[in-house]
Amino acid sequence: TEGKLLAEAIQRKLVEALATNDRGAKTHWNRLVVLSQTSMTAVLTEVGFMTNAAEEAALLGSAYQATAAQAIADGILEYLKWSTRVSIGW
Repeated sequence: TEGKLLAEAIQRKLVEALATNDRGAKTHWNRLVVLSQTSMTAVLTEVGFMTNAAEEAALLGSAYQATAAQAIADGILEYLKWSTRVSIGW
C-alpha cells in the first residue's frame, strides 16, 4: 500500500514535469525481485524508453535528466508530506 502511494506521487510529479503520457502507477511488484524481496517501501521508476527514438534522445539530455530527477525528488517529498518551502513565522 505504501509503495503504491509513493509510486503514485512520483508518477504525478513526473507526468507534470516532463509532460509525458500518464501510463499510471503499476502494482505488479510481486514480479520484480528488487521490490518483492525488500521489507521497506520501494518503487521502480521508468522515465522513458530507449526503444522509442524521441524518448531516447530526451533521456540522453542532461536537462531532461535533471528535470526527471527533480520530479522524482518532489514525488518523494510529497509522499512524505515534506516541503522544500521555507516558512518564516514573523
